[in-house]
Amino acid sequence: MTSRTKIVATIGPASRTPEVLRQLFEAGVNVFRLNFSHGTHEEHSAVVSDIRTLSRELQRHVAILQDLCGPKMRLNPFPGDVVDCNLDDEFTLVTDATSSARELTCTYRDLPNDLKAGEAVLFADGTVGMTVIEAMPGRARLKVTLPGRLRSRQGLDLTASGEALKPYAEEILQLADEARIAVEATMGNTTATVTIGALETIATVKLPQWLAAFRDDHPEIGLRLKIAGSDALLRQLEDGEIDVAFCFDKGVFNRGGLDERLARRTISAEPLVLVASAENAAAARQGGLAAMRFVVTETGCVYRHLFDTAFAETGMPAPELAAEVGSIGAIAGLVAKGVGMGLVPRLAVADALDRGEVVELPWPGSTRTASLVMIWRRRRVQPPALKLLLAAASKTFAPVRSAGDHPRHAVSSLS
Repeated sequence: MTSRTKIVATIGPASRTPEVLRQLFEAGVNVFRLNFSHGTHEEHSAVVSDIRTLSRELQRHVAILQDLCGPKMRLNPFPGDVVDCNLDDEFTLVTDATSSARELTCTYRDLPNDLKAGEAVLFADGTVGMTVIEAMPGRARLKVTLPGRLRSRQGLDLTASGEALKPYAEEILQLADEARIAVEATMGNTTATVTIGALETIATVKLPQWLAAFRDDHPEIGLRLKIAGSDALLRQLEDGEIDVAFCFDKGVFNRGGLDERLARRTISAEPLVLVASAENAAAARQGGLAAMRFVVTETGCVYRHLFDTAFAETGMPAPELAAEVGSIGAIAGLVAKGVGMGLVPRLAVADALDRGEVVELPWPGSTRTASLVMIWRRRRVQPPALKLLLAAASKTFAPVRSAGDHPRHAVSSLS
């Protein structure tokens, strides 16, 4: 019997040699974790090469997990790499590295110039604390107030001044980005890459033909497509990882849950259809839906939200579930095999309906639809390439105005 339990081993200086890696293989490790907060890329590359070599030699498939840190201020390497910080010891934070372990530098070179006397600086995730006792150009003297041990590459927390300046820095970066976009727009420069995010079903069924036509019309614009769930797409939009998202409306837009920095447009209304195998369809006609079981996606998925809402609005009790699956693409296959019935957007089962693998049944309540929406980030000036793509989408897909739409979401200005 195959075990579902996986053994994860973190690889560090004491375990990165081929000899120790071999021992870990033989001990049954399934996943090798590399902590990219420490070590160099060259060191990690060597470990990856050794793991793959051993994997081939021992004929064992293993995974490599890269643990990546986000943006963070860190101490630069200093002599000895470790220093004890006793109460009232003094250190100096400087802009340029020296040969002394008592003179520290960090990845944000100008931090000493931003500090003021009396401010606190926290190191090593807050386990070591110091207070600025004197600040001068290029250096700041610090006294230890919370003793502990410092190591090279450990993190620094923002000071109170840094926290106060953070929103201004973010606004400056945003203005700089918009200024660059405005210059490109003035020059008519449309050469760029647009990153599109979409639910898997939409990316598979709704977008290919349109994107192919757009690519033919604008060969100078690169296209990148990312697949994710609705919640992940919104987070990626807010963080600037994607430029536009295509997903089904989960209701957050009409409850004030959409980030005010984002705009959206309903571009089509996809009907929800009740589908079953021929055998289950006959059973449903005789015994009604209450006696039937359903195949659904997992809780939290937008398709599960549509399913639950549809049943709740008819007043019917929640049905018994035959299976929960991680992808809507699996529902059509399971329904066709008679595992259960399904209630999904038509586009998800259109091919199965055309092939006669499943049949459509009437829904007992009013006709249900799922609003397909396009969401993008508001800017004073949109990047020319993105503006062309938004305009093309608005022209290609039939525009729909839902009750929850507001005039400010209209795409006429695409801003």
